Amino acid sequence: SKGLYSNPVFNAGEGRGDITEVQLRRTWNSSPIWVSDTELRFGKPSIWGSMYTRNEFLYIGRTTEGTLQVDKISLEGTDSRLFELSGFLNGYVGSEKHRRVKVTFRSSGNELATHFLDARIRVSHSE
Repeated sequence: SKGLYSNPVFNAGEGRGDITEVQLRRTWNSSPIWVSDTELRFGKPSIWGSMYTRNEFLYIGRTTEGTLQVDKISLEGTDSRLFELSGFLNGYVGSEKHRRVKVTFRSSGNELATHFLDARIRVSHSE
């Protein structure tokens, strides 16, 4: 809980606050998992040999006690063939930990610059 900030007015005017204080003031429902992005925006790709290539990263974490079991992380959509996943694709995420998924765009043409691409990442998990 150290290093988390909240307004000292809610903590008797002292300190930087703590996670318990934040949880007491929270009005939204909590979730036992988090994903860093609901949409990955790919910047301009580099040319590697004759291929346009760009890497981005997605992070998946556990916000509560216990272990999250990720069964599979996969790509879907008509343009999913232009992307590859590597890194953490299945396994366990421990309490208050996170894992990184590398998402790579690779193509002989620069589709990222010319039109919207239909590709989604599906995370199948135990929660």
